Formats: sequence, structure tokens, C-alpha cells
Amino acid sequence: MFIKHGLTPFGTAVFIAVICLIPGSGIPDAPFSGMDKPVHAFLFAILAFQTLTFFLKQYSVTFLRLSPVKACVLFCTFFGALIELLQGAFVQNRSADLTDLLADILGTGSGLLLFRLIHGKLTHT
Repeated sequence: MFIKHGLTPFGTAVFIAVICLIPGSGIPDAPFSGMDKPVHAFLFAILAFQTLTFFLKQYSVTFLRLSPVKACVLFCTFFGALIELLQGAFVQNRSADLTDLLADILGTGSGLLLFRLIHGKLTHT
């Protein structure tokens, strides 16, 4: 079941990590200041949508299936916080930014809302 439903959110998480952990000198200048916040929100909306889908469709871990929204919010929040900590500690010309984490959390909420708008529910029935 992981290969079928888990590969997409896993790939998205890897993509987000790679993009966010590029040294600051390797990132082109944004057309306007603060452009990274909408990008963070967009990427985490996609990640949350895919992660919630995976949690609902997997059968191995009961908690993920019975509390998929909680699990998704926890996963995305901790993943965003980990990326910010890694940026601050190990990436040249980048720093940890609380507003990036807030954008990640808002994006997660947007992804869950989008899931609800498309599927009409947030839980498995």
C-alpha cells in the first residue's frame, strides 16, 4: 500500500526538503520581497493533501487511519519545523524563519480545506 499511495507524498516531501535546503547563494532573486511565503504555503498545501490521502488509504497504522487530520497536521508541522532548524543550523546564507513555519502551517490547513472541498469529508467512512 505504501508504494501505491505513499510514494507521492514521500516524493513531495523530498522535493520540498531539497528546495528548502539549497544554499541561499543558489536561489534566484524573487521578483518581490516575501515571495517565499506563498511558495511555502503552496508546497505544504500539496503535501498535506497528498499526506491525508495516504493516511486514509493505508491500513497498516491504525492511528493514521482513525485520526488522519491530526496525524497530517502533526507530520506537516514537524516537517516544516525540521526544515527550518536544518536551514538555520547547516545551510549557508539561509536562516531559520518562524514566518516560513507559519506559512507551512497555513498551507497545511489550506491543503486540508481543499481536500474537504473536493471529497466532502476529512475522514474515512
